[in-house]
Amino acid sequence: MPAFLWEAPIYHPMLKHSRGALVSLPPASHTYHSIRPIEPDGKWGCKQRRRYRLDEDGNRIMGEDGKPLFDAVPTTDWGSPETLEHWREAWAAMVNAKFEEKGLTCRIDHRSYERQGLDLLPTVHEGVAVRQMEAKGIPTDKGDLNRWIKKANNILRDIRKKIAGLTDWIKAI
Repeated sequence: MPAFLWEAPIYHPMLKHSRGALVSLPPASHTYHSIRPIEPDGKWGCKQRRRYRLDEDGNRIMGEDGKPLFDAVPTTDWGSPETLEHWREAWAAMVNAKFEEKGLTCRIDHRSYERQGLDLLPTVHEGVAVRQMEAKGIPTDKGDLNRWIKKANNILRDIRKKIAGLTDWIKAI
């Protein structure tokens, strides 16, 4: 398992003030960890090792600067997209099980809107500084963009509902 350096709190669904209005925040979590392994003796291991490039005789190939050419090879798979996907999927399953246990109806999904088959525009990451400014009533470009995206998504949902209703009405004629 990765050596966790710091784990931020899990933010549960709640209401917060944003420019005078209460808005609901989805559950979220941010976890940071090192991709360095911890060795059996408790010391930090190396993130990567060198694999020297060899010629057909097994001799190291030298670069123009006279130094051997090598490729950096990760010592763990913790930085791979497949591993991250597995961890995110497992995390979502654990969180959703806890939500269900607590009788909460909210759920999280580790997949993008596109992978979920949702035709929605994703919001941009705001970060701590932007969230703090917005909480104080100071509008930001990212906050303005996300408000626009959320309104656009609501308009798209409404249009899709109206189209579905009209389609049903046409079929009934």
